[in-house]
Amino acid sequence: MASPALNLSIRIASFGLLFVLFISFHAGGALPDREAIRAELTRIAEDHNIPSIGYAFVSHEDGVIADAVGMADVERGIAAGPDSLYRVGSITKSFVALGVLKRVHEGALDLDARLSELLPDLEFQNDWEHSHPVRLRHLMEHTSGFPDFKLKDFLLPPGTPLPELEAVVRMRTGQWRCRWQPGTRWAYSNIAYTLLAHILERNKGVPYHDYLTDLILRPAGMDDADFLGRNLERLVCSSSASGKPLQAVPINDHPAGYLHATPMDMGNWMLFLLDEPDWLPAGGLEAISRPGSIVGAGNGLMGYGLGFYGGESKGRVLLGHNGGIEGFLSKYLVAPELGVGYYYSLARANGVAFEAVNTYFRNLVMDNRSAVEPTPSVAVPEPGIEGWYRPASYRMEAMKLSADLTGAVRLRIVGDQVVMRVLTGVETRLNALGQGYYRPADTERPTHFIGSYEGKTVISTGFAYWERGSFVSVWALPVCFFSGLLVFLSLPVVVFGIHLVRTLRKRCEFSQVTLWPFLGSLTFVLIAGIMVLVANAANESVQILITLNPYSVSLLVLSLLFPLLWLWSVYCWWKSGPLIGMATRVMLGLALMGWFVVLAVFTGYGYIPEMTWRW
Repeated sequence: MASPALNLSIRIASFGLLFVLFISFHAGGALPDREAIRAELTRIAEDHNIPSIGYAFVSHEDGVIADAVGMADVERGIAAGPDSLYRVGSITKSFVALGVLKRVHEGALDLDARLSELLPDLEFQNDWEHSHPVRLRHLMEHTSGFPDFKLKDFLLPPGTPLPELEAVVRMRTGQWRCRWQPGTRWAYSNIAYTLLAHILERNKGVPYHDYLTDLILRPAGMDDADFLGRNLERLVCSSSASGKPLQAVPINDHPAGYLHATPMDMGNWMLFLLDEPDWLPAGGLEAISRPGSIVGAGNGLMGYGLGFYGGESKGRVLLGHNGGIEGFLSKYLVAPELGVGYYYSLARANGVAFEAVNTYFRNLVMDNRSAVEPTPSVAVPEPGIEGWYRPASYRMEAMKLSADLTGAVRLRIVGDQVVMRVLTGVETRLNALGQGYYRPADTERPTHFIGSYEGKTVISTGFAYWERGSFVSVWALPVCFFSGLLVFLSLPVVVFGIHLVRTLRKRCEFSQVTLWPFLGSLTFVLIAGIMVLVANAANESVQILITLNPYSVSLLVLSLLFPLLWLWSVYCWWKSGPLIGMATRVMLGLALMGWFVVLAVFTGYGYIPEMTWRW
């Protein structure tokens, strides 16, 4: 899993690339050539074995171009088209957010209302409730501190009816726990949108999907769109990484990602957005594309707003959402000032193909005449912000170790710029805007806040959060873990190999004290190998992660064997005495110490015993 800093860099770059396309639409006065689009997307689909790609382009001048390439049903020979049905995943969240904003506009809801008041029967844990209560806007902006879903609670077997939201919320009793002060840090949470839809149902007195259908789908002309998957027989065929057809898998948290829509539906949706519904807050689309409840929010800081990802390039605001659900990857993005937007959906979760489409859109038209050049930055970086910063927000508990090991960043002031460097070597250069706000050179609005919060120097963006620490506090865990891992994986193999050769040459008698650490190293290699196999198998179906199967059972057995082998190895080493030489004893002792470090880290982060069906 990529680090939060890397994910942030990728997200910022993606918005920048997409902006070129928007500019070209506006400057050229017409939507791109249809046949050229079909030809290029057909090539991408064929190169990456994508069954179909649905897409739509919109502009206020030219309306909607909607179409699809590839096959909606390969076996029956049915071609995909503008009325083919796709699963758009988390794009659903934008619809739920608009429904909430409509009720806020009517005075029936308040963005600052407490969750404890909106759902008084909900059992949740917030250690900061007296000073930082969970509010409605926090759920919309992913700043509640609630974790993301567990796979075992998210996916349902194919053909299972969608549950009532009341039941889904009750099912998660014990998971509604704030990991930090609500309203301070961003961390994506699907289950927060289940709560939002539940609140909407309680407030409106009708099922959320009926309300959103009447509010958005029908007025927008999204005639084939549906929140409950009632037309699954029309769904385009999606495939796994190997090309195997996938069944549509229902989800518990359907308000977070179960919208089904055609390319024409999504084109009409983008026009609906560009017309800016009258129930939007003051500032319209730009306002809902900005976070309002993270540390440093304000002054135009870009990030995740009220149900929409916000970005900016060349002075123009971009907003939209992406969506991923088993078998599908989707994205829509609009540029309100230019009156243009686009959407596409791949009937296969292939990240390379997804980016290939982005690259094509980037290079489609290169005319930037409508771009607004950023104003020169005249401020200088704040003193005292240089140093190391460790990540302090994460999406899931399973991601925390990866973030702690690889998510640190270093800030340096070089000339009049701040250089933010992640451990992978990727650098982001930021210009100062004053008052703790910073931006890349090619943007107008701030993307980073670097300043003080509750006595700590922090980096806050619309997507990530770091706290400054000492060199030791940032590097202690990575150095200890990777050093321990290196020693543990190498020394037992070397010692056992030498000892085995000496035994075979009859220069010494075989001693089991060298065998057990070697088996411990082998066990770890097997665990790592099975994890790779699980990841690859999950490309066929994520169900492999949350069911009892040879992969998951093997991981459990090996992860239990791992600490038992360490205990036995320590006992044998302690009792070995004169059976082995001093050099061998020292090397095995170092290996056992490294093994203990690895074991302690994995146990502390909840990876031992490993039962993927808990994920």
